[in-house]
Amino acid sequence: MKTVKPTKVDVKLVAHDGTIYLFDIKTAKPNAGGFKEFKRTLLEWVATTLAANPNANVQTLIAIPYNPYEHNHTIVGQCELCST
Repeated sequence: MKTVKPTKVDVKLVAHDGTIYLFDIKTAKPNAGGFKEFKRTLLEWVATTLAANPNANVQTLIAIPYNPYEHNHTIVGQCELCST
């Protein structure tokens, strides 16, 4: 098995049913080219969690703060996570 050193999880929550939620908190205006790296981070978290516990129910999410008072809050490339 390949050894990886994943980035640290910003927030980890475990639900009553045992589901593990791992959050990566990003700035409201991330670099457009960074989404590929973000997806890789989430996949590494899933892989390392399942390597330790193959029956785990793990969910990984990216959390992006939203300021309703900011007029320019568009996120370039946010759908790239879903399409790649």
